[in-house]
Amino acid sequence: MDRISLADIYTFCSATPNTRNMVEGENILNSGHLINCGYISKDLKEINILGMCLQTSAIRDKPHNITGSLQLNENGLKVIKILCTCKARNSQKCKHIVSTLLYLNRLVLAWNGINSLEPISQTDLKCSWSGQKTVLNQYLPKLLKDHLYFSQKSTISMTSLSDEKQKHITQLLIDRNKNSAISIHSTGRQHIYNKDIENANNITYPSEDFKNMFNLIEKRSKNIIQIEYIFAPLRVCCQKQYEKIACVNVAIVCFDSSISKYICETQRKFRITGSRCYSLYTYTENKNPNWQIKSNKYFSNATFSNKFVRHGIKYEPIAKTLYLNSSENCKIFEPGLYVSNKNPWLGYSADGVVFEFGKPIKLLEIKCHFLGNQLELKKC
Repeated sequence: MDRISLADIYTFCSATPNTRNMVEGENILNSGHLINCGYISKDLKEINILGMCLQTSAIRDKPHNITGSLQLNENGLKVIKILCTCKARNSQKCKHIVSTLLYLNRLVLAWNGINSLEPISQTDLKCSWSGQKTVLNQYLPKLLKDHLYFSQKSTISMTSLSDEKQKHITQLLIDRNKNSAISIHSTGRQHIYNKDIENANNITYPSEDFKNMFNLIEKRSKNIIQIEYIFAPLRVCCQKQYEKIACVNVAIVCFDSSISKYICETQRKFRITGSRCYSLYTYTENKNPNWQIKSNKYFSNATFSNKFVRHGIKYEPIAKTLYLNSSENCKIFEPGLYVSNKNPWLGYSADGVVFEFGKPIKLLEIKCHFLGNQLELKKC
């Protein structure tokens, strides 16, 4: 009887109906990926078969070839040896071999047994791409309109808007989203900064709190020691920049930077501040310093943000409000960047100046511990 039973397949492949090679091998056969299977030679005792199976991970590449020898006896067919060109070629248990053996099993059940196999010539091997092409047609991408869901057309009522209304809506969206890409692209990045400066310059009357704070600073500034420093000869461009930094009105800088983020960032850029001085201090211990690179990085400092910075930005206003509510006579004034009058290359910006009964009494520094997200205050 010229047939190969499922039991023989399980035994040869060391498999059960639920093992991976059996499940995937059957899927290959059902999907039509076994594009050709026939015999190369046969006689009364032995038949040499050849099958071609698409690569699962690269179906458009050259198919795998499955070659094997089957022995004919009174009990049916017995697999002597069968190999595949895939990476698991030596195991004789890959999914491509399983699909070929299952094909032979089904062929026996549906047709006239192994005699139904057709011979495969060298011409058939060269033309195997045609069978592959037929199978690949089912994997061609389709247009969305050809899918079942999109083929169910529905009527949508479209109301046309005038050009004037469309422009108004577009401008409204841009105005409400100043930091969006389309807003920055349409108005220009510098336009935002210029508008910021213009708004700052239009305000010419500082508050009483601001005046009181600066009166105190002027009185205390007499006790500030001017730091002695020696500059190497500066180039003309650097000298102009330094003079621009040194010859500033510290009151105007402080006031303008309090209402303009752009002015604050511009004034901080070329000064040593509390949040950036430590990196300069530790760099003095560098055994092979390169101050040109260090200064370029320092003065071209990009905006830095991480989860800790975002945590502080989120909770600092809340902490400030809680502190403000702790005293009835307490008032917090938020200054801008304070530049040292005698050392104009130094800068400092406080989170706030605490006023009580109209007088500045202390600085407010807020630190929001990131661990506060998960721990109690005492454990932080």
